[in-house]
Amino acid sequence: MPWFGQLKGVVFSVKIGYKSLCEDPQARESDSESAEVHRSMWKDVWRLNVLVKIKHFLWKSCTNLLPTKENLLKKTIISENVCHLCSEHLEDVIHAMWGCTKVRQVWQRSFGWLDHNLIAEGSFPNLVRLVQTKPSVFPLFAVMAWAVWHHCLRQRLPLARSVVGAIKWRPPSENVVKINFDGALFRELDCAGLGVVICNSEGLVLVALSEKIMKPQTAELVEILAARRAVLFSIETGFHNSVFEGDSTSSCSFSNVGRQDNAVAHALAQRARLSVPLKDWTLACRYAEDTEDVIDVSGLMTYLLVCSSSSKST
Repeated sequence: MPWFGQLKGVVFSVKIGYKSLCEDPQARESDSESAEVHRSMWKDVWRLNVLVKIKHFLWKSCTNLLPTKENLLKKTIISENVCHLCSEHLEDVIHAMWGCTKVRQVWQRSFGWLDHNLIAEGSFPNLVRLVQTKPSVFPLFAVMAWAVWHHCLRQRLPLARSVVGAIKWRPPSENVVKINFDGALFRELDCAGLGVVICNSEGLVLVALSEKIMKPQTAELVEILAARRAVLFSIETGFHNSVFEGDSTSSCSFSNVGRQDNAVAHALAQRARLSVPLKDWTLACRYAEDTEDVIDVSGLMTYLLVCSSSSKST
């Protein structure tokens, strides 16, 4: 609607333009029917007797907010938008959930009364409106659509999951020790903990450290202090031919691994909450005296878990 400055001396604003549109009889007449249909659709969606996450999923589907390949390509996250299931069509919302030849059989039994090919050329909101004409099957449709979409994601992401989980703790090469370190912040106690564990090429624990310190200002500083303590600990214990490994991506340039692959150092840092006195360098030695076993990473982890649970129970 063009602005011709009907009101002299009034500067155009979004508010004035909105009011002008609302007062325009022609605009109200053209929009009233579609707006009513839209409101009716959303009322039925939010009244569904399904999990809230499925209602949110329908909302995202109808507003094209799902991470389909079409949307990911628009954001330059991926380089192609072809459906990875059928390799025949671009993956938008209606194709991923309904039009793909690999998912048609899922819908055939309960929704065979819908014209599959015609709907595949339309939009997902139009499909929702058609299903809403039979309220008894609308909850089933919502759950099935959610399951189909997550199946699509699982088929698309196995490679990404394997890459993320590919880094695992590995023993160092011969004549080298690996030093894992981590830090933990205990805000409620106004202190922090540092954990360091040194292992040889066979994965056996040589010595470990759990130390409580005064609380630094940030979590990043805790990780930096843990890295510094690991270097000092290697000098104090005489292990000079060392590689260092931690799970912080922002504190330093040592080798980075996931939290699960730095579990022993993390558990030592957490155990510092219970350390009295502040330093506990004899942890590994006490474990050996108690069990008379060779100390390895898994054994030390078990010991730490037992110590933690017994301390909580007392």
